[in-house]
Amino acid sequence: MAHYKVFESRFISDPDGIVDFYKGYSVNWSPYLADRRIKRLEKFLFTLAKVNPFHKFIGKVLGIINKNNLILSPKAYTDWELSKYIPNFEQYIRELVSELKEFSFPAIWRGTESYTFWPKIYYGKPKGEEELALILRRFLDKLIKKQSESKKEANLYVDDSPWNILIAKDLFSLLPDTKIINVLRDPRDITASFIKQDWSPKNFKDAVIYCKDVTEYWFSFKKDLPSEKYMEIKLEDLVSSSEPITRKICDFIVLPYENQMIEIDLSKSHSGRWEKEFSEEEKKYLQEQLGDIIAKLGYK
Repeated sequence: MAHYKVFESRFISDPDGIVDFYKGYSVNWSPYLADRRIKRLEKFLFTLAKVNPFHKFIGKVLGIINKNNLILSPKAYTDWELSKYIPNFEQYIRELVSELKEFSFPAIWRGTESYTFWPKIYYGKPKGEEELALILRRFLDKLIKKQSESKKEANLYVDDSPWNILIAKDLFSLLPDTKIINVLRDPRDITASFIKQDWSPKNFKDAVIYCKDVTEYWFSFKKDLPSEKYMEIKLEDLVSSSEPITRKICDFIVLPYENQMIEIDLSKSHSGRWEKEFSEEEKKYLQEQLGDIIAKLGYK
C-alpha cells in the first residue's frame, strides 16, 4: 500500500483563493475591481508557492516564545511551500494570471498598492461564472495532474481543508469529478475542540456561537448537494466500526480496500470529551444553543 502526504493546500478555500476569486469576480465588476482581484489572487498563490528562509526562521522562533501565536502572529502561510509538492506550480500561476487579464499598462489609481515601483494596472474583462469556471478548472486540472504524475502510483488528489464543506457547491462547479466526504462529529465535542485551537474562539460561549453558525450555514445548502458526489460518516462510527466504514468510503471513491487502511490509531479521536471538560452549567447551555443541531445530526 502506497502512502502519500494529505495536506491542506488552502489555495482553493482560503480568502483571496480560487473560490473567493471565482464568486467575487463574476458578481461585481469594474476595471478597478478586476485589477485588485486578479492581483490578490496572484499574490496569494505565490505566497503559498515558496517561503522565504528568513520568515521560516522567524516563524520557528515565534513558535517557541509566542504561545499559540496570540502575542505576535508569524508571516502568513509560513509553512506552505506548494512548489515542493506541485511541480511547475509558479509557472501555472503565471499562465492563470495571463489568461485572466487581457493586458496590463503603466498607471495608478487611488487604490494602487502603496510604494510600488513602476506600478501597473491589470485589465480583466467582465466574465460570468461559466467562463471563469472553465479558466480556473484548467488551472486546477493542471495542478492535480502534475501532483499525481510526481507520485507515480497516485490516482487521487486529497485536500483535507476543514472549510471545503462550506464551499462544496462551488467545488462541484469548478471540479465536476470532485467527491466530498464530510466527517460528522458531536457538536459538543467540536465546541470543546474549538476552545483548544489557535484559530478559533477560546471563550466558551463564543465557541458555541461559532460552532452553531458554521453548522447552520452548512445545513442551509446540504440538501442541494448531489448524493452521488457527497457522503457523510460519523467520526464515532469510523472509530467503533473501522472496517465497514472504511469499505464504504472506498466504494464511494472507487478505491480498492486494503487491510492496512484500518491500522491507523483512532484512539485519540476524543469522542465524548465534552462530558468531562464542561461543567453542568456549560452542558445545559450547550443543550439550549445546540439542541436542534445535536438532534438533526442524530446525537443523543
